[in-house]
Amino acid sequence: MSTRLLGVSVASIYEPHRRSFDAMAKLLNWDVHLTCPAEIAFVAGKPSTKCAAVPEEASYTLHPLEHRFYRQQRLHWFVGLERLIARLRPDVVFVEYDPGSLPVLHAKAVPCGQRVIAFTVENIERNRWKDCLDNVRARSAKAATRDGLVASLGSLGSSAADGLACISDEGKRIFQRQGWRKPIEVVPLGTDVHAFSPGSEDSLREELGLAASFVVGYFGRLVPEKGVHILLDAIARTDARVTLLLDMYANFAPGSYAEQLMQKADALGIRKRVVTIDVPHSDMPRYMRCADVLVLPSVASERWKEQFGRVLPEAMACEIPTIGTTSGNIPQMIGEAGILVPESDPDALSRAIESLRVDGARRAELGKAGRKRVLQHFSLEAQALALQRLVAQF
Repeated sequence: MSTRLLGVSVASIYEPHRRSFDAMAKLLNWDVHLTCPAEIAFVAGKPSTKCAAVPEEASYTLHPLEHRFYRQQRLHWFVGLERLIARLRPDVVFVEYDPGSLPVLHAKAVPCGQRVIAFTVENIERNRWKDCLDNVRARSAKAATRDGLVASLGSLGSSAADGLACISDEGKRIFQRQGWRKPIEVVPLGTDVHAFSPGSEDSLREELGLAASFVVGYFGRLVPEKGVHILLDAIARTDARVTLLLDMYANFAPGSYAEQLMQKADALGIRKRVVTIDVPHSDMPRYMRCADVLVLPSVASERWKEQFGRVLPEAMACEIPTIGTTSGNIPQMIGEAGILVPESDPDALSRAIESLRVDGARRAELGKAGRKRVLQHFSLEAQALALQRLVAQF
């Protein structure tokens, strides 16, 4: 009998994020159902994002639900999830949330015999109860309340979840050290290696004014911990033909990190060497293929280090060589198929960029090694098989 799986995923409001579930249905021959928000209002006064349509060739069944508390990830609420579970009676509910989240408890609330698998990106070991107590002693009520809530949800969710999918080896080790004894498996975020594939984008490079440039790409969130300010310092130390292709997410609000980056580029005298774009994920492979090298210059902090670095396998699948820092999961992602540099070191980063600029053979070698690594470890099929291994432990 085929396994019936229900996925609970806020990211699946966008069609590309559903492709891992489609792979589960096609590769594993599972009966896959998926719920995501019917609509999300990200910012008051701006148009909301509605659930994308299901492609005709899709092998999953989508059940959009009303969604609440978007800005509080641990408190996300899918209205009617318990009724959907009671109607579908899935064997497995794969909840794309940390164990310390309400959706995990919600998925377990209906006693239909379903196994609930939580999904965590955690890669920093913390004792939230201790943090809460420390904040109480420091008379920091807001921080103590936050840590107390997270600790409580973590205890309840860990009891409710039947299995745990970790995004990295480090996450798995953390939970095992903390006493997790139920089924656990590393389940990566799968990359669509058909969408992200090698190819030439000469016309798009020319349209963007990049035809004569050596293009360094950065794609992803614009927040300080991603280290783009370090990348600008590195670009300023490279040959004048090096240009940064920067995915800005149209985020130029006054005082924003994006605005600070543009001011820094002006101060460094490299503003003309920074080309900004804002494109939907569906167009990302084309723009990514415009880059000669992709850089992820993440910088760890006390509360965060790179958890996965999704742009790395996407670029590697396109046979674009990658440069990353030693933050968090980046070394595990790149392996021997890219270049690692220390965090917050623009000199080392500029040397790595220059080494690839002058060595086309090395770029090609790393590009092919990167795609091979993604096919083996980070494809949609690899994700589906890892989840199958987890389910088989029940």
